[in-house]
Amino acid sequence: MHPLDEAGFAESLLADPSIRLVDGPRWPAREPALARNLADIGGYALIWPSDRVPPLTARYVPAAKDWYCDSEGSTLQWLRSRTDGECLIAGRIALHDLPADLPQAAEKRLKTLYNRLRRAIKADYANAVVRWGNPRYPYAPAGNGRSANPSEPDKGLWVGPHALRWLRASPDRIVRPIAGILVEGRLSFDSAE
Repeated sequence: MHPLDEAGFAESLLADPSIRLVDGPRWPAREPALARNLADIGGYALIWPSDRVPPLTARYVPAAKDWYCDSEGSTLQWLRSRTDGECLIAGRIALHDLPADLPQAAEKRLKTLYNRLRRAIKADYANAVVRWGNPRYPYAPAGNGRSANPSEPDKGLWVGPHALRWLRASPDRIVRPIAGILVEGRLSFDSAE
Protein backbone atom coordinates (compact mmCIF):
# COMPACT_ATOMS: atom_id res chain seq x y z
CA MET A 1 0.00 0.00 0.00
CA HIS A 2 1.11 3.49 -0.79
CA PRO A 3 0.51 5.92 2.13
CA LEU A 4 -2.61 7.19 0.33
CA ASP A 5 -3.88 3.58 -0.01
CA GLU A 6 -3.23 3.11 3.72
CA ALA A 7 -5.22 6.23 4.52
CA GLY A 8 -8.23 4.87 2.62
CA PHE A 9 -7.79 1.42 4.18
CA ALA A 10 -7.65 2.94 7.67
CA GLU A 11 -10.68 5.12 6.99
CA SER A 12 -12.68 2.05 5.99
CA LEU A 13 -11.35 0.06 8.94
CA LEU A 14 -12.06 2.83 11.46
CA ALA A 15 -15.60 3.39 10.17
CA ASP A 16 -16.33 0.66 12.72
CA PRO A 17 -16.37 2.56 16.06
CA SER A 18 -15.25 -0.52 18.02
CA ILE A 19 -11.91 -0.80 16.22
CA ARG A 20 -8.84 0.24 18.16
CA LEU A 21 -5.29 0.34 16.85
CA VAL A 22 -2.36 -0.56 19.08
CA ASP A 23 1.20 0.45 18.23
CA GLY A 24 2.78 -3.00 18.09
CA PRO A 25 3.01 -5.75 20.68
CA ARG A 26 5.52 -3.99 23.02
CA TRP A 27 4.28 -1.30 25.36
CA PRO A 28 5.78 0.94 28.05
CA ALA A 29 2.88 0.10 30.42
CA ARG A 30 0.68 -2.91 31.20
CA GLU A 31 -2.22 -1.36 29.28
CA PRO A 32 -1.65 -0.47 25.63
CA ALA A 33 -2.24 3.02 24.33
CA LEU A 34 -5.31 2.67 22.11
CA ALA A 35 -5.53 4.77 18.97
CA ARG A 36 -7.96 5.58 16.19
CA ASN A 37 -5.49 7.57 14.12
CA LEU A 38 -2.67 6.25 11.92
CA ALA A 39 -0.40 9.08 13.06
CA ASP A 40 -0.29 7.39 16.49
CA ILE A 41 0.82 4.03 15.07
CA GLY A 42 4.26 2.89 13.92
CA GLY A 43 5.10 0.24 11.36
CA TYR A 44 3.35 -2.65 13.09
CA ALA A 45 -0.23 -2.23 14.27
CA LEU A 46 -2.49 -4.57 16.16
CA ILE A 47 -6.11 -4.22 15.08
CA TRP A 48 -8.36 -4.90 18.07
CA PRO A 49 -12.17 -4.98 17.68
CA SER A 50 -13.00 -3.99 21.25
CA ASP A 51 -16.70 -4.80 21.11
CA ARG A 52 -16.60 -8.63 21.25
CA VAL A 53 -12.95 -9.48 21.77
CA PRO A 54 -11.57 -9.65 25.33
CA PRO A 55 -9.23 -6.88 26.53
CA LEU A 56 -5.60 -7.23 25.53
CA THR A 57 -3.20 -8.51 28.18
CA ALA A 58 0.54 -8.21 28.55
CA ARG A 59 3.41 -9.67 30.55
CA TYR A 60 6.37 -7.71 31.84
CA VAL A 61 9.74 -8.51 30.20
CA PRO A 62 12.46 -7.42 32.66
CA ALA A 63 15.32 -7.64 30.13
CA ALA A 64 13.49 -5.26 27.78
CA LYS A 65 11.97 -3.17 30.60
CA ASP A 66 8.62 -3.13 28.83
CA TRP A 67 5.41 -5.08 28.46
CA TYR A 68 4.74 -7.60 25.70
CA CYS A 69 1.24 -8.39 24.45
CA ASP A 70 0.48 -12.01 25.26
CA SER A 71 -2.94 -11.86 23.62
CA GLU A 72 -1.75 -10.92 20.12
CA GLY A 73 -3.81 -13.85 18.83
CA SER A 74 -6.91 -11.84 19.76
CA THR A 75 -6.07 -9.21 17.14
CA LEU A 76 -5.42 -8.81 13.46
CA GLN A 77 -1.84 -7.86 12.70
CA TRP A 78 -1.06 -5.11 10.22
CA LEU A 79 2.49 -4.72 9.05
CA ARG A 80 2.32 -1.32 7.42
CA SER A 81 3.87 -0.51 4.07
CA ARG A 82 6.40 2.27 3.71
CA THR A 83 8.33 4.00 0.99
CA ASP A 84 12.10 4.31 1.06
CA GLY A 85 13.22 6.45 -1.87
CA GLU A 86 12.27 4.56 -5.03
CA CYS A 87 11.29 1.44 -3.06
CA LEU A 88 7.92 0.50 -1.62
CA ILE A 89 8.23 -2.01 1.23
CA ALA A 90 5.17 -4.26 1.03
CA GLY A 91 2.89 -4.53 4.04
CA ARG A 92 0.36 -7.18 4.99
CA ILE A 93 -2.54 -7.97 7.25
CA ALA A 94 -2.77 -11.29 9.02
CA LEU A 95 -5.05 -13.26 11.25
CA HIS A 96 -2.98 -14.94 13.96
CA ASP A 97 -3.59 -18.51 15.08
CA LEU A 98 -6.55 -17.96 17.35
CA PRO A 99 -6.14 -19.00 20.99
CA ALA A 100 -8.04 -22.16 21.97
CA ASP A 101 -9.68 -20.33 24.88
CA LEU A 102 -10.91 -17.39 22.77
CA PRO A 103 -14.70 -17.03 23.14
CA GLN A 104 -16.62 -18.14 20.07
CA ALA A 105 -18.13 -14.67 19.56
CA ALA A 106 -14.64 -13.13 19.57
CA GLU A 107 -13.34 -15.73 17.10
CA LYS A 108 -16.26 -15.05 14.78
CA ARG A 109 -15.73 -11.28 15.08
CA LEU A 110 -12.03 -11.52 14.16
CA LYS A 111 -12.66 -13.85 11.22
CA THR A 112 -15.50 -11.67 9.94
CA LEU A 113 -13.38 -8.52 10.18
CA TYR A 114 -10.41 -10.19 8.46
CA ASN A 115 -12.58 -11.48 5.61
CA ARG A 116 -14.24 -8.06 5.20
CA LEU A 117 -10.83 -6.41 4.88
CA ARG A 118 -9.63 -9.04 2.39
CA ARG A 119 -12.75 -8.57 0.25
CA ALA A 120 -12.30 -4.79 0.29
CA ILE A 121 -8.68 -5.12 -0.82
CA LYS A 122 -9.58 -7.56 -3.59
CA ALA A 123 -12.35 -5.25 -4.80
CA ASP A 124 -10.15 -2.15 -5.13
CA TYR A 125 -6.60 -3.43 -5.59
CA ALA A 126 -4.90 -5.24 -8.47
CA ASN A 127 -2.99 -8.51 -8.33
CA ALA A 128 -0.72 -10.27 -10.84
CA VAL A 129 0.90 -6.92 -11.71
CA VAL A 130 4.31 -7.41 -10.07
CA ARG A 131 7.04 -9.90 -10.99
CA TRP A 132 9.76 -10.77 -8.46
CA GLY A 133 13.37 -10.97 -9.52
CA ASN A 134 16.90 -10.95 -8.18
CA PRO A 135 19.01 -8.31 -9.95
CA ARG A 136 22.21 -10.23 -9.14
CA TYR A 137 21.20 -13.12 -11.36
CA PRO A 138 20.58 -13.08 -15.10
CA TYR A 139 17.03 -12.77 -16.26
CA ALA A 140 16.11 -16.17 -17.65
CA PRO A 141 13.18 -18.59 -17.80
CA ALA A 142 12.96 -21.46 -15.35
CA GLY A 143 15.56 -24.11 -15.95
CA ASN A 144 16.98 -27.25 -14.43
CA GLY A 145 17.30 -26.58 -10.71
CA ARG A 146 16.24 -22.92 -10.72
CA SER A 147 13.13 -20.84 -10.94
CA ALA A 148 12.42 -18.13 -13.48
CA ASN A 149 14.00 -14.75 -12.92
CA PRO A 150 11.82 -12.73 -12.97
CA SER A 151 8.91 -14.79 -11.74
CA GLU A 152 5.47 -14.99 -13.23
CA PRO A 153 3.23 -12.12 -12.02
CA ASP A 154 2.45 -12.63 -8.33
CA LYS A 155 -1.25 -13.37 -7.88
CA GLY A 156 -0.94 -13.16 -4.09
CA LEU A 157 0.36 -9.58 -3.97
CA TRP A 158 -2.45 -7.02 -4.04
CA VAL A 159 -1.30 -3.54 -5.09
CA GLY A 160 -3.37 -0.51 -4.14
CA PRO A 161 -4.42 2.02 -6.79
CA HIS A 162 -2.10 4.75 -5.44
CA ALA A 163 0.80 2.29 -5.20
CA LEU A 164 0.17 1.21 -8.77
CA ARG A 165 0.21 4.83 -10.00
CA TRP A 166 3.38 5.45 -7.95
CA LEU A 167 5.11 2.41 -9.49
CA ARG A 168 4.05 3.39 -13.01
CA ALA A 169 5.44 6.92 -12.57
CA SER A 170 9.07 5.73 -12.82
CA PRO A 171 10.75 2.60 -14.20
CA ASP A 172 13.21 2.81 -11.29
CA ARG A 173 10.52 2.21 -8.68
CA ILE A 174 10.36 -1.22 -7.10
CA VAL A 175 8.57 -3.22 -4.41
CA ARG A 176 10.38 -5.29 -1.81
CA PRO A 177 8.64 -7.87 0.37
CA ILE A 178 10.96 -7.01 3.27
CA ALA A 179 13.41 -4.13 3.70
CA GLY A 180 17.04 -4.91 3.02
CA ILE A 181 16.73 -7.97 0.80
CA LEU A 182 17.87 -8.28 -2.81
CA VAL A 183 14.66 -9.64 -4.29
CA GLU A 184 12.66 -6.86 -5.86
CA GLY A 185 9.34 -6.59 -7.58
CA ARG A 186 8.74 -4.62 -10.73
CA LEU A 187 5.59 -4.03 -12.68
CA SER A 188 5.00 -6.77 -15.18
CA PHE A 189 5.12 -5.63 -18.79
CA ASP A 190 1.34 -6.15 -19.18
CA SER A 191 0.54 -3.80 -16.28
CA ALA A 192 2.99 -1.01 -17.11
CA GLU A 193 0.48 1.12 -19.09
